[in-house]
Amino acid sequence: MPEPMLPYLEYFPSQSGLIRRVPLQPFPFVIGRSNASHFEVSCPKVSKAHAVIDRSGKGFEIRDLQSTNGTFVNGRPVSVASLGNDSIIHLAHEEFRFVHTSNKNEPVPDAPATERVNGKVPFSVIMGTQHLKEMLLRRSFRILFQPIIALETGEPLGYEALARGTHSDLSMKPTDLFHLANRCGMAQSLSQVFRRAAVEEASQLTGPGHIFLNLHPSEINSPGFLDSLMELQGTDRQIVLEIHEDAMADLPTWQMLRLEIQKLGILVAYDDFGAGQARFLELAEFPPEYLKLDMKLIHDIHLNKSRQHLIEALTRASTDLGVQVIAEGVENYEEEAVCRSLGCHFGQGYLFAQPQAASAFICDSAQVAGPQTLPEIEI
Repeated sequence: MPEPMLPYLEYFPSQSGLIRRVPLQPFPFVIGRSNASHFEVSCPKVSKAHAVIDRSGKGFEIRDLQSTNGTFVNGRPVSVASLGNDSIIHLAHEEFRFVHTSNKNEPVPDAPATERVNGKVPFSVIMGTQHLKEMLLRRSFRILFQPIIALETGEPLGYEALARGTHSDLSMKPTDLFHLANRCGMAQSLSQVFRRAAVEEASQLTGPGHIFLNLHPSEINSPGFLDSLMELQGTDRQIVLEIHEDAMADLPTWQMLRLEIQKLGILVAYDDFGAGQARFLELAEFPPEYLKLDMKLIHDIHLNKSRQHLIEALTRASTDLGVQVIAEGVENYEEEAVCRSLGCHFGQGYLFAQPQAASAFICDSAQVAGPQTLPEIEI
């Protein structure tokens, strides 16, 4: 009869890093920040000797060693608790899953009464991952569209597709969803599902116009990236791929991909330009079709002369390269007027329309036209 497998922990680092398997041997097994622990966790929020796992009768238990930020089992702060197969453990915000295959089919024992300790219950990436998979399987999200408007004529250039989560146990914000997806290795899948859904929803939009789709930086080096773009070619709308500067760190790779993207008939927009390092080298050597200025540059631009000079120089240089500039986050007439006077070709923001479902844009293009043709817009 084979010996039962030793219990182990699966460690999900709160920072970037691969999931690790931690064999629990010998007992008692101490976890903490000190290198004297049986397993060292390099996190300042974890105490030097944070918790200990030991046998308890025929089972196992975890005991908090008077840590600063607490020990949690299945979302409950504990001082002592029994561990069952698949119990979720947090030491501060560092997450583990207890695995004991020999008792997989046995009921999880009830935790004994424990002293409640102070501390916010940490978010579980394990449960979050399950919810994220459910969200993709059930399509618990919606796609909204925000128009991009020509500042001189008020005519719509197209729409940016924006995803919002609708799963009851997850945030609706895409930044939160992608933060979780990054930790569980699902960012590429999430990004591609959102893009495919956006192309499907865009068929409901009336009139001509581009469709701007977002790219997650991790996709650039993934083997199936170009294949995922080929799947989008069924639409009759011009696709524009929004590229964040984080995706262009490897210039030789980006040069090759830029050519392949062009072969597919897909245009490129450099997104959130000016938010970070503002990669002018990429702009000069591999100019996109569109440059989207980060909304932080545009906010209250009418009150900031130094930013006005910067944007004027940037739009002039971009125009010389054949790049059209889009001002993001335009929220009032003053910002719109200044952006137009500085040479920005297009604008996007609440002044023109909030992100809405495709069905909201069923009328003619005047519904999303700029302030020249729509003097009153409800935000």
